[in-house]
Amino acid sequence: MIVLVASLAVAALPAAAQTSLTTDEQALVDYVQSTFDNFLTLDSFTSTGTNNIVQHINVTMQDMEMGIDQVIDQIITGQAQRDAASGLSMAAQVDQTISQETPGQPAQDITQTIEMVVADGDFYMRFSNVSPATVASIYPSGWVNLSEDTNAFPGANLLNAEQYTKMFEMQFQFPLNDTTIDRIKELPGETLNGVDTRVIKLVYNGPALFNSGEMDQYLSAFNTGQLGLDMDQLRQSMGESAALELTIWIGIDDELIYRTDTQMSMSGDVGAVVAGIDNMYLEQQATSSMTYTGFNEPVTIETPSVK
Repeated sequence: MIVLVASLAVAALPAAAQTSLTTDEQALVDYVQSTFDNFLTLDSFTSTGTNNIVQHINVTMQDMEMGIDQVIDQIITGQAQRDAASGLSMAAQVDQTISQETPGQPAQDITQTIEMVVADGDFYMRFSNVSPATVASIYPSGWVNLSEDTNAFPGANLLNAEQYTKMFEMQFQFPLNDTTIDRIKELPGETLNGVDTRVIKLVYNGPALFNSGEMDQYLSAFNTGQLGLDMDQLRQSMGESAALELTIWIGIDDELIYRTDTQMSMSGDVGAVVAGIDNMYLEQQATSSMTYTGFNEPVTIETPSVK
């Protein structure tokens, strides 16, 4: 169950000394903010990308300690559609491999495909291509509606459907101002699939971003009451050590975001995340690259059939 929580909760935010932005930098921040706003008003989009996450997890329980080192590689595809009546619907697929090492135990590779659909206020999930069989056995064979069956598999009760609709656009909701941004710089422009783009790199200030409350919103993808997270402890522990750099490719003509690259790291005590665990310490480095296409094109997100 720790694997599920750790592999789905991929986030980090930066720590650096606060500096004042120049007039030109502030103008660039305002421009990026306008493109974020443009993205968040799209009727639909398609996204594809990859994540690579390297983690060291140290778990303390009943005066015992256990260390887990794992590398998570993910291929992510998805579509999102925004409707005035039903809100944001989302369909996503994550193909992932988790290579895990625990002292005193054989190394283990876990592969799985996770499909997620958020439609009409309900949250559906399906696991397939799961290996080894010992891991596959804990998941149902078909689609489950987690809004109705919160105990469909171990850890299901931790997931919050409402926030999963934002998994492709959460980074565009971080506040951009002279408190949360340490540095911003425009790089040489590039052409992506025939689209001329401006390329801009942002370096966030971790403590400021944590204190803005945005990390609380990100973690609300998990029912933090069930996780047992101490949010004050999390802000202090992670905010002091985390780092985030975001590079974005923005269409010159339409001012839409066509690609994002992130480099993230964090470390610190997470707390007693589940029953039986006194504390979990996490070190994580993550890199990701996402591309966005199909802006405002017709999208059909079907509600899965649950047996």
